[in-house]
Amino acid sequence: MSPHLAQNSIPATRLIEAAELAPSPDNNQPWRFRTDGDSITVMQDRQQALPSDVRSMFDLTAVGAAIENMVIAARCAGIEPLVEYLLDEHSGPDERDSRAQSCRVIARVRWTSGVKADGDELSSMLTERHTNRAAFSRQPIATSTLEELTAEVSRYVASRVHWTTDRAEIRQFAWLIGKSDRLRFEREAFHRELFKQLRMSRVDAERTRDGLDLRTLGLPPGGRILLGAIRNWKFLQAMNHFGASRCLSLPSVLSVIQSGAVGCLSLNGFDERSIVEGGRAFQRLWLRATALGLQLHPLGSLPIFLAHSEQLEGRELTASQRNLAQELKKRFSTIVPPASGRVLQIAFRIGHAPPAKHRSLRRKSTQTT
Repeated sequence: MSPHLAQNSIPATRLIEAAELAPSPDNNQPWRFRTDGDSITVMQDRQQALPSDVRSMFDLTAVGAAIENMVIAARCAGIEPLVEYLLDEHSGPDERDSRAQSCRVIARVRWTSGVKADGDELSSMLTERHTNRAAFSRQPIATSTLEELTAEVSRYVASRVHWTTDRAEIRQFAWLIGKSDRLRFEREAFHRELFKQLRMSRVDAERTRDGLDLRTLGLPPGGRILLGAIRNWKFLQAMNHFGASRCLSLPSVLSVIQSGAVGCLSLNGFDERSIVEGGRAFQRLWLRATALGLQLHPLGSLPIFLAHSEQLEGRELTASQRNLAQELKKRFSTIVPPASGRVLQIAFRIGHAPPAKHRSLRRKSTQTT
C-alpha cells in the first residue's frame, strides 16, 4: 500500500506523482523523494545533471517546479503545505539514500495538523501543461493576460518577469537565441549532451521515459535524417566551417519571431534558494498560461550561455565565445533593460496555438521511506 501522510488520508504517492509532472531541462527529471511520516523530503538527483548546466541552475529550477506541483496538489486535497528549505543544513549528499553520493536534500514539504486549504485553481492544469515547440500566432498577448502571469511570479520576492511584446524587439531577441543556440552545435561537450538526451525513436522514448522524444521537437521534413548526419561530431565540426551551426539554429530564430510575446524570468542574485523559488514561480506562470489557453516554450540556451560567462567567468568557453557572451549580454540589456544587473534564470516564448500533438513521457521516481 502507498504510504499516507500522518494525520491525513492523502497517499504520498499522489503528491509525488504531481511533482513528477514538472518540467526539467531536456526532460532529465533530476529529482528523488523520500516520505517521512507527515512530510516528503525533496532531493536533487545529481546523476541526472547535464554538463551544460551551471551550478545546477536548471536542475534546481526543475526541483522548484516539482515542489510547486506538490504544493498545488496538496492544496487541491484540502491540506495547506509548508515548504522548509534545507539547502544550508543539508548541503551534502543524503546519507539515507542508497545513491547517497548523487542525491542532495533540497527541501522538506510538510503538512500542519488542522490547517486546511481551500484548494488551488491551477491543480487541473498539472496534467495539461506541456512544452510546445511549434510556431505560435503573432497575435499580441493582452496586457491583462500578462498582468495575470506577472501576478503568479510576484508571489516570490526574488523573482521578476519581464515582457517583450514589441515586434522589432522580439526579432532582436530571436537573434540572441539563435546566437546562443549555436553553442550546442559548436562545443563537443554540449553536442554530446544533446545526443545523449535525444530519443530518436518511439521505442527508445517509451523505454527510458525521459530525455527529448524526437516527436516533441516539431522537426520539419528531413529533420530526422539531418540529426542522424550531425550525430558524428567530427562531421559536424567540419560542416561548421561552412556555416552549419548557423543553419541549425535558424529554426529557433524563426520560432521566437513567430510568438505573441517573449518573457524573461530573472533573480536578484545567483543563490540556490532563489533559484528553487524561481522554479516555483516559473511553474505557476506556466500553469496560469495553460489555464488562459496559451502555449509556452522555454528558451534555455541564452540563460546558460550568460551563466557560463558570468558565474564561471567563461572558463569553459573559447575566447571567441567569451566575446560573443559579452555581446549578447550587452544586447540583452538593451532589449530587456529591467533585467540588467539581474540573473537571467529562464527565457521563454508564449503565444496562441493548438496544443502539441506529442508530450514528453515521465518515469516513475524512485522513492524511499
